[in-house]
Amino acid sequence: MISFLITILQLVIILGIMIFIHELGHYLAAISLGIPVEEFGFGYPPKMLTLFKWRGTEFTLNWIPFGGFVRPRGEDDPEIEGGIESQKPWKRLIVLIAGVVMNLLMGVLVFAILFSQTGAMEVRGILVSEIFEQSAAMQAGLLPEDVILKVNDEPMVDMDRIISLIDNNPNQNLLLEIERGEEILTLTAVPRPDENGFGKLGVAITYAATPVPISFFEAVGYSVRTVGEMIQLTLRVPAMLIAGQISPQEARVSGPIGIGQMLEQAREVDIAAAQSGQSNAFFANTLWLVGAIAVGLGFANLLPLPALDGGRIVFVLFEWIFGKRLSPRVESLVHGAGFILIIALSVLVAVNDIVNPINLPF
Repeated sequence: MISFLITILQLVIILGIMIFIHELGHYLAAISLGIPVEEFGFGYPPKMLTLFKWRGTEFTLNWIPFGGFVRPRGEDDPEIEGGIESQKPWKRLIVLIAGVVMNLLMGVLVFAILFSQTGAMEVRGILVSEIFEQSAAMQAGLLPEDVILKVNDEPMVDMDRIISLIDNNPNQNLLLEIERGEEILTLTAVPRPDENGFGKLGVAITYAATPVPISFFEAVGYSVRTVGEMIQLTLRVPAMLIAGQISPQEARVSGPIGIGQMLEQAREVDIAAAQSGQSNAFFANTLWLVGAIAVGLGFANLLPLPALDGGRIVFVLFEWIFGKRLSPRVESLVHGAGFILIIALSVLVAVNDIVNPINLPF
């Protein structure tokens, strides 16, 4: 029971901070462009009290203790002089994108903190974590814990590259240079074609990496790259799902309930690691998950769906490109319908998270 309450509190705090940071991005962008902001709310209405006023903005505390919101002047009426909807498209675009940028920057910060503790992972090859029965890999003599250093004399430090080489060379000899303990061996493997004609070795692989101590400032560069790789992977998920490279379970969308399940599992693993002395990093798995959530939230808000920032960006881009603005009433109806759809999808995701709980592969 105590663990459950801690998870709920942890979830509320983390998501609340992320939503607040997102709204702070909108606020800072608006005031920097001279667009008045009438209210910056901590939590969601109904309003509890007004904390203070600054530069024409009323900072309020609201009864629902989760996230926040920003209400710029003229939010739904382009006729209000000086309001956000009366601004040029490029200004509105900056305000809309600013929230996403803040989420991504938060992800960079969290990963930088993590990497400054754990060190940067220096990839030296591809680790074979599992060999499937009667597979091409077993026939070639590969063993679990082997590290693939080269394929056809090409160094292997990129997961996508080795997968591409295997996929595109069915029934072809691949010369593998592997590290087994302190030995360097050379094996020949012949990928077998699957039902789609792609080559398969029948192995599960991951990166073979060694942590290298780095400073916080050095960690920032690694964290920027990590955020970029996460976004790139997210964009590739639909194609990978269609190609059968990942399972529907791996590509599933999770809501607050699923995120809570992942946070609880990550926290338990971190506590167990700390108690057994296995890790010197402060809650490394939890920090990684928090960074991933920040990036995911930022990316999700960029999706071109009504009611999200991405959907509003589509309307602004339409106006900017064609020089014609759609009726505010039409835009309001589209976003209203989109909001209802998002709520419905959120309910479905929540039900799936309850019926089919997430189990992280720790």
